[in-house]
Amino acid sequence: IFPEAMMLRRSEKTTPYNWGQTLKQDDYNKILHAAELATDRKINLKEIIALSDDLEECVRYWGAIGLLIRLADTAGSDGTKPTALTKKLYSEIYPIVLKLQNDSEANVKIVALEIVGRFGTEPDAGMAFKNLFILIPSGKDADTPLTQTILAAIDSFAFRLSLAKYRNEFDTLSAIKFSTRSTATAKSLVNSIFRRISNEQKN
Repeated sequence: IFPEAMMLRRSEKTTPYNWGQTLKQDDYNKILHAAELATDRKINLKEIIALSDDLEECVRYWGAIGLLIRLADTAGSDGTKPTALTKKLYSEIYPIVLKLQNDSEANVKIVALEIVGRFGTEPDAGMAFKNLFILIPSGKDADTPLTQTILAAIDSFAFRLSLAKYRNEFDTLSAIKFSTRSTATAKSLVNSIFRRISNEQKN
């Protein structure tokens, strides 16, 4: 129920297993409940929005995920073809998404920026890309689960981006060195991003 990058940060002075043993049952239940709400399409939107204002960062994360799911559900079979309902819902929740973009937890920001990149205007998509790019750790620290999460978010709306406008950022992405178990996944995401941009350019 914790995104990997968040779990590793919160357990950095020990191990994920040992840290998990210190988590209070009430706190675990609260986060699990948030995850269940976020992924249950029958839950009222107001309950999802309420999650985004919680003091616990992982609850806010699931609140953001819940908003993303509901928008994607209105945007065609693959969540990339916004409809009139998508635009209406996006307009309704935009103030919440705007707040989540400035959250203190990176994983919350990433989901909020993915929402903007996928369902905002084209200039908004460019802004979301630049802000996601900034979140990528530099140097050796880039080889982390957080970078994978960021790449996956960018990949979801890369078809909306112009290679010409963001050449420097994309050149930097392609130059990142991965040397751990994450290598295959990260490289696959980078390649997917470039394929999507290339297809958009041809169209």
